[in-house]
Amino acid sequence: MVSEQSMGNTKNHVLLYADKVIYKTNIEDIFFLKAEIDYVNVVTNEREVLILDSLNSWSEKLRPYHFKRIHRSYIVNLDKIEKVTGNQVFIHGNTLPIGRTYKEDFLLAFRKKGLF
Repeated sequence: MVSEQSMGNTKNHVLLYADKVIYKTNIEDIFFLKAEIDYVNVVTNEREVLILDSLNSWSEKLRPYHFKRIHRSYIVNLDKIEKVTGNQVFIHGNTLPIGRTYKEDFLLAFRKKGLF
């Protein structure tokens, strides 16, 4: 995680390393992260980057931002959620499951953010 100062404005970025390439990605541009065995797929509007890491590690890194774990395999950007129906979250044309274990905590964070 990298925080940069630019003309007095704070911009938060992450550096994603995959296939010998480093992608500088604005945290606000991340839609969601999905666990893929030993990897994490970071999904943004521009690209999907598969990085060698754990979802637990990203859960900690993104704690100060508007991200919430909704399933053992997913972390979502609360600002990017289009709708929530039953046990599903809809983001950028993707339907993601809400796990029973995470549902109450997710809905509480969603309501607290004023989105529900």
